[in-house]
Amino acid sequence: MTVTAGQHQPFTISGGPTGLLAPGNSVPINLQLTNPGNSSLNVTGLTVSVTGVTRNAQAVANNRPCNPSDYSVTQFSGNYPIAAPPGNSSLSSSGIPASRWPQITMLDTSLNQDGCKGATLQISYSGTGQGN
Repeated sequence: MTVTAGQHQPFTISGGPTGLLAPGNSVPINLQLTNPGNSSLNVTGLTVSVTGVTRNAQAVANNRPCNPSDYSVTQFSGNYPIAAPPGNSSLSSSGIPASRWPQITMLDTSLNQDGCKGATLQISYSGTGQGN
């Protein structure tokens, strides 16, 4: 008998705010989990961070700043592990209420935040998957 270990394929995490951000406003992120394997994964340790901001042309031309420090992230507060079946799933399809999803908040600061209008956020995701 020959036993060959299968090659592990990484799962991916993606998602974005489910609404528009404005100073003082928080929006949840319905994380999408893509499991390329043939069996379910138990996912733990989900983290989300804002790693960059791309301002629109008008904000750049008028030297209006906006950067990751204009935002904060509240991490996932649901129970672990999260089952990620083969294929695509999400926090919502896993029955996790939006109140437990990660949230991005645009901070309401005393500085002019017009540079954040129409900006695109670069978001980084991490987590650990353990096969069943």
